Amino acid sequence: SGPFAAWLLGAAALLLGLVAMDGISRRLFPSLPPWWASLLLLGQGAWVAWSFNGMETGLLMALSLCAVLTSLGKQRGLFLAAIAALAWTRPEGQVLAGLLVVAWAVPRGDARAFALGAIFCVAPSVLLFALSGGFTPDSLRPKTTTLQSHLDVWGLMAQFSNYAVGLLKGAWMGVWSGQDTLGVAGDATSLNPVAPLFPPLLLLG
Repeated sequence: SGPFAAWLLGAAALLLGLVAMDGISRRLFPSLPPWWASLLLLGQGAWVAWSFNGMETGLLMALSLCAVLTSLGKQRGLFLAAIAALAWTRPEGQVLAGLLVVAWAVPRGDARAFALGAIFCVAPSVLLFALSGGFTPDSLRPKTTTLQSHLDVWGLMAQFSNYAVGLLKGAWMGVWSGQDTLGVAGDATSLNPVAPLFPPLLLLG
C-alpha cells in the first residue's frame, strides 16, 4: 500500500543518510569512534521526522550527505551519480549539486566532470521550462501551470515573468502573496500557504 511504501522509502533514506554520515566522519574526523557521528545524527528528532513525513525531504538530506561524501573522494562516476540524484530531489538539491560540482571539478581542472555535472544540474530546469514555461527552480509551479492546457508557450512565459517579478518583490519586502508569486494554485485557499520572511532592510537594521 501507499503508506507502507512511503515508510519503507523513509527508512531507506534514513539508513542511507546514516551510512553517508559515517563515511564523512571517517574521512574528516578519523579520531572519532566508528558510527559516532551517525548516532549523533540519529539523535536529531527533526532529521528522523523528515524521513517519515511522507515527503521527499528525508531523501534530499540523505542524498546531500551522499553527494558530500563522494565529493571527498576521487571517483568521478560515483560523484556524478550522487549529483544527478540530488539535483532531481528538490530545488535546494539542484542548487547544492551545482555548488558541489564547482567545488569538485574546478580545483581538479576536470572539464568533463564540470560539463556533465552542469548538465545534470540544469536538466530539472529544462524539464520545468517544458512543463511550466519557467526556469526558476520551484516545486509549486509545475503543479499549477501544467493544468493550464489553454495557455500556449507565450502565455506560460508571460505568467512566468509575472511570477519572477513577484518573487523579487517578495524577496525584498519579505512578504509573498497573490497569484503573481504562486500561480493559480498554492495559496492559502489551496491549503499550501507561503510564510513571509524577514525583509532585507529589517535585517540590515
